[in-house]
Amino acid sequence: MAPLGAARFGLSGGALDLGSLELIETISFSGASTVDFDDLGSNYNVHLFTCSNVNLADNRDQNVRVKVGGTVQTGASDYARAYQINRSDDVGYEDKDPDLNRLRINAEIGAATGESWNGYMYMYYALDSGRFTHFTQHLTQIIFYPHYVSTFGNGLYQQTNTLSGVQFSPSSSTMTGKISLYGIKGT
Repeated sequence: MAPLGAARFGLSGGALDLGSLELIETISFSGASTVDFDDLGSNYNVHLFTCSNVNLADNRDQNVRVKVGGTVQTGASDYARAYQINRSDDVGYEDKDPDLNRLRINAEIGAATGESWNGYMYMYYALDSGRFTHFTQHLTQIIFYPHYVSTFGNGLYQQTNTLSGVQFSPSSSTMTGKISLYGIKGT
């Protein structure tokens, strides 16, 4: 007999299926002004982006925009976001905006040695033309002085379109790092 906790989570051979992670694409980049994922696979309700050692020019923001029919969406109120920032110097605050032309997922990224960010971002319903596309994120970084920062929050593409891709870009200049895109089957 399986322990009660194992049975509750389907670990004893029950019917619970948490889905399977399938790599769609990994892009390593250096000096890139944009990083584009133009293949979202098919039949995924959930996508996962993992981001490793992403470095931007000093004091830049990390932005994400979606593509519809291959075109980057930049409408003045296409996106909304809210996230919480916690810093090792006891500074914490919320950052939110209901009307944006991009989804800003990270801010004030530095260019000094070691100042990079890492994290993951889930994307929900990107291939469902009847629903908004939702994002959740958890990122960590080192910024000026140095301070360790944790950011978590969510975002929304406020149109009901089937997405054809996703673009990462800094607020200006270029970026270096690695981002992988996964689809989650069975969710």
